[in-house]
Amino acid sequence: MIEFVLVYMIGTLIINQDQTFPNVNDCLYFARRLNEQPEIPYPNAKTKKITAYCKPVPKRVQNKK
Repeated sequence: MIEFVLVYMIGTLIINQDQTFPNVNDCLYFARRLNEQPEIPYPNAKTKKITAYCKPVPKRVQNKK
């Protein structure tokens, strides 16, 4: 079994890759929404783009108590 991880980046720096989805369409929805965001301004007059994509990974085993 696999699940899909939403990888969120600003420029080339990975900010987060903790959010998982069992369905690729749900993951793609959020990736598209993040990719549509405007670029982030920085003090040095440059801007950095938000990039997000979905990566398939083996499903994690959850501990049952």
